[in-house]
Amino acid sequence: MKYFLIIGINLSCNLFLAAQDILAYYGGTTYHTVKISADFINFDDIFCNKTFVHGNLSYQENGLLYTTWTHVGLSGSGIITNLKRFDLLNCDTVQISKIQGKRNSSFYCLVVDFNGKLYFYTRLNGKNGIYRSNFDFTNIDTLLDLDNVSNYIIEDLVVLGDRLLALNQNLNEIYEIDTHFTIRRIINPEFKITGLTTQYNSCKDKRIIVSGYPYSHSVWDSIFQLPDDKLGDTLYLYEYDYINNSFKPLALHIYPHGQEAFLSSLTSFDDILSSDPECVFLLDLDRDNSSGAFPYGFFQNKALCGITGVRLTDQDLYIETDLKVDSMQIMISGYRDKGFEWIQSMDPAFQARLLQRNDSLYTFVFLANEQLTHIRDIITSLGYGHSGVLQRTIGHRELSITLFAENSIRRNAVCKVDVQEVEYLLRDTTLCEGQNVQLTSGVIGGPGDTLILNQAQNISGCDSIELLAIKSFPVSTFKIIGDTVLCPGRKAEICVDGGTFWKWSGGETSRCIKTDQNGLIKVSITDLYNCPYEIAYQFKTPEPLDYIVRTLDPLCYDGADGSIQIENAGNTLSYFLNNQSNSTGQFGALGSGNYRIKLVDTYGCEYFETVNLENPPEINISFLDTLIVKDRIAQMQQIADLQGSLKEIIIEPGQGILKIANGLYEVNPQTGGHYKILAIDTNDCVKEYQFTVLLDLNYKVYYPNIFSPNEDGINDLWNVFPGSGYKGESLEIYNRWGERVYVFQQSEIGQRDQGWNGQKFGVKMLPGVYVFKLIVSDEYNKLKTLSGNLTLVR
Repeated sequence: MKYFLIIGINLSCNLFLAAQDILAYYGGTTYHTVKISADFINFDDIFCNKTFVHGNLSYQENGLLYTTWTHVGLSGSGIITNLKRFDLLNCDTVQISKIQGKRNSSFYCLVVDFNGKLYFYTRLNGKNGIYRSNFDFTNIDTLLDLDNVSNYIIEDLVVLGDRLLALNQNLNEIYEIDTHFTIRRIINPEFKITGLTTQYNSCKDKRIIVSGYPYSHSVWDSIFQLPDDKLGDTLYLYEYDYINNSFKPLALHIYPHGQEAFLSSLTSFDDILSSDPECVFLLDLDRDNSSGAFPYGFFQNKALCGITGVRLTDQDLYIETDLKVDSMQIMISGYRDKGFEWIQSMDPAFQARLLQRNDSLYTFVFLANEQLTHIRDIITSLGYGHSGVLQRTIGHRELSITLFAENSIRRNAVCKVDVQEVEYLLRDTTLCEGQNVQLTSGVIGGPGDTLILNQAQNISGCDSIELLAIKSFPVSTFKIIGDTVLCPGRKAEICVDGGTFWKWSGGETSRCIKTDQNGLIKVSITDLYNCPYEIAYQFKTPEPLDYIVRTLDPLCYDGADGSIQIENAGNTLSYFLNNQSNSTGQFGALGSGNYRIKLVDTYGCEYFETVNLENPPEINISFLDTLIVKDRIAQMQQIADLQGSLKEIIIEPGQGILKIANGLYEVNPQTGGHYKILAIDTNDCVKEYQFTVLLDLNYKVYYPNIFSPNEDGINDLWNVFPGSGYKGESLEIYNRWGERVYVFQQSEIGQRDQGWNGQKFGVKMLPGVYVFKLIVSDEYNKLKTLSGNLTLVR
């Protein structure tokens, strides 16, 4: 008898994330990632249980995640940054390459483009800037030198064809950078933005997706100063039209993280597709990337046997072109079995036009008026097959499809397959002692025999042999487990400890039964191997208990001073209340809710009762949970007693709080923060609430650049005017030779009826340009020094 190998094509790939899914990564000592569906409906929180630190996440051209990790090398070796592949499923990384420098070279905002190039913001050779390199950090290009520009810290990047968008979180600015890597314009978004990524609908329809917060930058900065700002609790997502600087809300997601956390990066599969600058001609064999081939390829994972072919494209093949397509070339790379590997059209109408040029090269010429939809049907009909069974070389094949258009423009995509061995189809069976099996052919076999069941071709067209191996079952032993006592008025539960089919003397056919039948009980059992057995069982029967339950409800809502007392005249061994137990039947310090009581007598019989402790009415008030005090203008907080049970309201701390009337308070603190409301009812029950006060202050300084102290009542005095967020500390005037001519008193800074009258010790100063030096402090007592010019005219 011949035994043939069954050969197939198999593919192993990570399909954990679907095409156009978005990842929001929160960094820290342990990472947290949110997987967001393309329609912004499903949010999956993924927490890592390992402790390590890594940088931003970005997808590369094969659909794998890249990240960086920066650390200090050995003494004198400087800073080392490793490029790593990030395994989201197993929470682990694998090193790919590294770069080492004497200066700080921590890498930010990593992104990978269509050609596999790395983009990043860092400091190299003593200069801050945006750089581009190969995946092994060779051929580093300086795209934008930012060393001489203050406050340039780039947190995220996206590449949109021939445009690069860079996010500066410090200033909440986006820089649009052109193909010459110069800043075309600076965009100031309306909201605070923390991350950028893209969604790719077509070559000419790419949209920006941003994460951020629905606050202005100044309000966000105020919230960030609070000790418990909760900014990391909510992920806001918007579609952002950076051309018109407008936002469209998409979704928000609230999740637990257990620690302060901020978004480290926002990325998606589509970042790679959006970086492709070629929008004239596009060929994508797997539009939704469901096979895991990036960016435009296709992995064929259908089994291939005999002469049955597999298609070279997914059903969602996508073609986009503004050009006339002339012809197509298909090549088998990794070709090994001459005469057995082939390409053909699965549609006979197209097969005649598919010409084989040699063992591995095929061409197809399109008609002059061939429509794009027809070209798509032709490409999706292409298939690869291997007619060899024994004559087959295991290994990889790459099937390259190239489209040629006018003006010698071409576009290429690759389908990948992997030829592997598949084992024989082997079945086995095991018989009870003394049993045998008879095949339809009349052959009889027993334990230890191997019989041939079938010799045929399977549904994939492969020659196959199906075998039957016969084994002997071991003898099974069974017992009945469960209740030993049949308690009065209740059913006892007993189970057989094994088997696959059961029939009890009462007619039941389940493994476990509940019964009040007294006396001998029998059960017939069929084991895992269909062998029959029979065993018997008998209960003991005690007398029932008699008891009374008394309850006392808690005094305050959600209080814990309720009680339950169980009184009985029987011989109870122990009392149980939920997870508590004792021998007295008295349970205190209980809150409201349903409680399940269990009493167990000396025979082990259990008696159950459910009682309820009522919750008194809850203190309920209404108030504003967030007040924004703008430019020190007081806001009103109205606290209403919705339940009508309060005797007192206390607000802590009292700083900035003035009670106007019953339940009405004026709020105008010096600094923002959290306030606690203590609501106390007539039972002295207390419920605590919290509201937050945010300060939206003016952090600008205004001053005239010219004044005329000629005593005509107009512009005779010069002074500066700090906004509500600043307080003047000192102000001095100098002439052009550096001589100080006037010093302001702190109390006169910002006063419109006070200031410098253009004199020094009563002597009028000459007309000309003077210099002022101003020191101001903000609400957190941080100092800032400002200077400028003013012109004195007479």
